[in-house]
Amino acid sequence: MSFGGKMGDRSLVLDSVGNQRATRAGRSRANFIWSVLSALVLAASVFTVLLRMLAGPIADSLLMTVALADAGVLALGFRIRRTVTAEMWLNATPGEPHKALLDSSGPAMAAIDLDGHLTYMNPAAERMLGYDADELISHWGATEIFAPGEAQRVLAELQNLSGSHRHSDLSTEDGLAACLECVRSMPPSTTPGIDVRLRRKDGNQLPVTLHVSALRDRSGSLAGLVAVAVEENGKAQGTLAPAADWQARYNEFLESSGDMTATLSPTGRFLKANAAWKRTLGLETSALLAMESFLDVFAPASRSQVAALFRRALAGENIESAALRHHTPIGRPLDLELSLSRHHEAYSTVPTVRCLLRDVTSQKRREQRMALQFALTQMTGENETAESLTTRILESLCLAEGWDVAIQWEVDAKEESLRFNTAWGSPGGAEAFVKESRTMSFASGEELPGRAWKDGQPAWITDLAPLTSSARCLSALRREMVSGWAAPILVGKKVVAVLEFYCRFPLREDHESEAAVESVAASLGQIEARRHERQRNEELYRQQEILLDSVTDGICGIDRDGVVSFMNPAAGRLLAADPSSLIGMSVHDVLHGFAPAGRRCGEDCVIRRAAGHLMTSAGEENVFRSDGSSFPAEYVLTPLVDQGQVAGFVLSFRDISQRFALDRLKDEFISTVSHELRTPLTSIRGALGLLSSGVLNQPNGQSSDKATNLLRIALSNSDRLVRLINDILDLERIQSGREPLTFRPVVLGDLVRQAIDGMQPVAESAGVQLIHDATQLEIAGDPDRLLQVLTNLLSNAVKFSPPNSTVSIMTRPGVTGVTISVIDHGRGIPADKLEAIFGRFQQVDASDAREKGGTGLGLAICRSIVSQHSGRIWAERNPLRGSTFRIYLPFQPEPMKASSSSNDEILIPPAVTTSTDPAQTSTPTSNA
Repeated sequence: MSFGGKMGDRSLVLDSVGNQRATRAGRSRANFIWSVLSALVLAASVFTVLLRMLAGPIADSLLMTVALADAGVLALGFRIRRTVTAEMWLNATPGEPHKALLDSSGPAMAAIDLDGHLTYMNPAAERMLGYDADELISHWGATEIFAPGEAQRVLAELQNLSGSHRHSDLSTEDGLAACLECVRSMPPSTTPGIDVRLRRKDGNQLPVTLHVSALRDRSGSLAGLVAVAVEENGKAQGTLAPAADWQARYNEFLESSGDMTATLSPTGRFLKANAAWKRTLGLETSALLAMESFLDVFAPASRSQVAALFRRALAGENIESAALRHHTPIGRPLDLELSLSRHHEAYSTVPTVRCLLRDVTSQKRREQRMALQFALTQMTGENETAESLTTRILESLCLAEGWDVAIQWEVDAKEESLRFNTAWGSPGGAEAFVKESRTMSFASGEELPGRAWKDGQPAWITDLAPLTSSARCLSALRREMVSGWAAPILVGKKVVAVLEFYCRFPLREDHESEAAVESVAASLGQIEARRHERQRNEELYRQQEILLDSVTDGICGIDRDGVVSFMNPAAGRLLAADPSSLIGMSVHDVLHGFAPAGRRCGEDCVIRRAAGHLMTSAGEENVFRSDGSSFPAEYVLTPLVDQGQVAGFVLSFRDISQRFALDRLKDEFISTVSHELRTPLTSIRGALGLLSSGVLNQPNGQSSDKATNLLRIALSNSDRLVRLINDILDLERIQSGREPLTFRPVVLGDLVRQAIDGMQPVAESAGVQLIHDATQLEIAGDPDRLLQVLTNLLSNAVKFSPPNSTVSIMTRPGVTGVTISVIDHGRGIPADKLEAIFGRFQQVDASDAREKGGTGLGLAICRSIVSQHSGRIWAERNPLRGSTFRIYLPFQPEPMKASSSSNDEILIPPAVTTSTDPAQTSTPTSNA
């Protein structure tokens, strides 16, 4: 194999033509002498044999003499040939091996002497390069057998293996000298293998593995270089083929690998490097081989760490996946993993270090984004202020993505602008940038944040430098920022805030980064929504506090167990206690717990029953203050229903002492009026009766029509006035308890017939028919008062029924009592008047008092009487025409206790209670 020509631009010229020719000339002279002597011996022998055959035995002596002469000549020729051959070997150059042995070798072989002359090239080298040995020797120095750049690389690898100092711009002679110096410094057994591309005669390139070793003479001195080349395909190399093929495949795998791989010398220089270094770090292979140390690849901050790892690997320790932080020349951070291991090549005793550098930036980003998402889930659940929580989230996002500044701008809907909310900046210039941003605001479409707000989607600026007209970009450029982008925070479809980011390296539009920010924006949107909701709730709570503090009624919140959980100041004032001291007590103890020993209520307390059975309750009760005094109160206990379940109650109560005082004054006035007017009216009634009987007739016994009419009007009005006073007195006596009821067994059928008999004349005059059923039931009650109720209801039914109609009384027994219904077919009662007509002086129509008569107190008296029988009375509209009045009376009523009429205590009528339990709704209510 010929190793001549140029090594790139600086070839190593190896010319050995003179020595080769001298060797061949010596070999030719020896062959000529041997040929002449052999011809002379042959001629003498032939002449002697012919002479013996012609002369006979006489020529035997001559034959013997010629044979001895031939032997001497042959011995002399052999001696001469041996001497010439010996001299040839003694004078031969060290680069020429034994021809018979080397010519039969499979690998291509060549030898170069110390002067750079090619001294030997075997036939395998001729076949590999396509050159004849004599042709290559004759053109040595002008033939390029190395591919461009390969000669420099071979020299660089030899220098790395030997640890020699590198030089640049070496001449041909200096380059050869450098190669010899590298080989000389290696141990004798070291035969490095270098992958190299050779140029064939036809111009094609051939990949081979080149092994270079020293050629030494008998004394051990360096005599030149021996190069052995093995084709990588190995098809014609016998046993070397599988290894070469494996090596080729391995090299191809390394070149296509995404990981950066290299072989390092003991001094840390690059011996080999694959193409991944250029793809990842932008470093050419030639630049790597020219480095003094592979430490120059890394950032200054991490070189000491890498150097320590390299020393450990050179000592025999395997370094697996050591984490490194690297910054590219443009400032972009990379996360790397470095693996180092010591290795001994099969052809060398000098150890090398295999280096594997893996770019795990994308993997780290994914891990950091997952960790960020997990951290977001945790942070959003923590009880922190929205501002501090947002700052932590922005810090986590910037650290995960490698950004330097993150700012949140909040949308001010009133002023239609973006205002600074919170931010995070990396140590350095970013902090000043954040400080400057605190005083800024942006309109829709203004600067980078305004664009994201207006468009509702991310806005990117990869290079801030050209945007010199933007004050925001100029401010960022002064802090060495290179790129920026902004993303909106949405709640539903509404932009509520904008995130703005800047960094010190080019930041192109990245879908993964957008996805990470979208996730963060969603969490921040939840935080913003929660913050707005909290603000709204706080505002509502303040308004509720103002309202609750302003009202004069006492209001308490009660849980399902009947325990007070809230109380407004008015309730504390009414109960003469600090509201906080009453919270935690049962509602019954709050209202009745401070009653004196002699006035405490029992298990039949309405408040106790309502709270214990989840019942709605309304009425009037005596409430006791913390000092033991009491006051009459009107209360309403309303359940709070959440998703069909009673979650608690609201109790509202007010002091009605003043109203009771007014009622006493009214009662006293009525008593006085009735006492003062009854007697005069009785006298007037008597006089009018006399006049009506004819006492004032004219002498002829006739009275004038005018006098008769006046007397009739006076009699009617006096009757009406008497009825009014009687009704007022009856109602006052019944409600005050001064006229107690007398309970005894009553047969309702007899009582109904008695009421119908009493109203029959009035019904006949009105053309109304009264009917009743034959149900016979017995209850306990006051027959006179119940007859008064039935008579009143029948009177109203007849009064408002048209002629030729009927009024029915029906009695229906139940489980605990009986229901009496009075049904008419009159004009009916409007729906909004069904409850109001039971009030005092209430009429369906104001003209009824003039046209139909009546005081408007009849139904109020009926309700009072029925209530004293522990019953209920209510009115209903008939489906077609008319009204129905229903009375529910228990079989065994609980009679009311008469109350003292003293001024320090007022009797409270029974409460109207409606159960929220469906099982208790069978009892009719006054609102039915």
